[in-house]
Amino acid sequence: MNIMKKYTLLSLIACVALLLNSCNSYMDLTPTNSQSDKMLFADASYTELAVNRFYHFFDAMGQFDVGQSSVGLTEGMTETLKYGCTTLNTHMWFANQIAYAEDGLPASTAAFFLGSWDLLYGYISQINIAIRNINKYAAYDEATKTRLLAECRLFRGWLYFEILKRSKQCILRTEDLDKTYQYNMPLSSEADCWQYVYDELEFAATNLPETSSTGRLTKYAAYGLLSRAMLYAERWQDSYDAAYAVIKSGKYSLTADYKTAWSTTAAQGNTESIIEYQYNLSGVTHSFDLNFSPGGDAGVVTGALGTPTQEMVEMYEKTNGTEVDWSEW
Repeated sequence: MNIMKKYTLLSLIACVALLLNSCNSYMDLTPTNSQSDKMLFADASYTELAVNRFYHFFDAMGQFDVGQSSVGLTEGMTETLKYGCTTLNTHMWFANQIAYAEDGLPASTAAFFLGSWDLLYGYISQINIAIRNINKYAAYDEATKTRLLAECRLFRGWLYFEILKRSKQCILRTEDLDKTYQYNMPLSSEADCWQYVYDELEFAATNLPETSSTGRLTKYAAYGLLSRAMLYAERWQDSYDAAYAVIKSGKYSLTADYKTAWSTTAAQGNTESIIEYQYNLSGVTHSFDLNFSPGGDAGVVTGALGTPTQEMVEMYEKTNGTEVDWSEW
């Protein structure tokens, strides 16, 4: 009887072990259609793909999208471009109202058209998560890790620059994702915000390579953005120093033929291109050219939406280098 009990007990233990092993296999909840943060950011090639996502922010803030301004090209709010219609519609009357309204616009209205606050903070949040995960999980060489962090910080510095162009002060959110942010917390001072932008872009400039065969960001892209940002900050010496770093590199110069600055890529010999975001080169997939073509061009029905101002035109010389006599105008 004791022997039978012993064998029965052993059989039960074996069955339970087999059942538990089967359950463990059945209950394996590792997703097969997605990557964990650890798996994604531990591998350099995967991390680079994740960082590639941030390059699309250039598109979102470019002239073919509305991230920069919901009323069209911001040149329409300067002495460069004049929208030629008073229709209450995007790209037209709103831009003219902002540019020419004698009494100005209420802050809430200007914020609606030029704000991009939620868009920019959404992008910054994505970058903060990436920086946190690179620091936490990276299992590749230190040089690659530093380069990828420098790319992320260039984007973050640029996006905060975009916020400060509009708001002067903001809440500085970083990769410290455990920090509690509240809606009523005080804004960082204007000086601290600009210093943060400076530090981000300076880190990028120090740690990015001088050249890239794949079109990735370089140290001179960081210096170029830094120079522009410091103009807005009215930190003239910092702006000069960053611009001079680009000039003295000897890698960039004015193109010999002016029109090629707009029609060629860096790979095609464009010596003015410092940051380049290429659109679909196989053909036009937008209506930008149609909207801004002269109304008298063949086949153009909805063109001349915006035209250069006289001040803009008078900045140019004739093709032979002589000045234009505008007195008759």
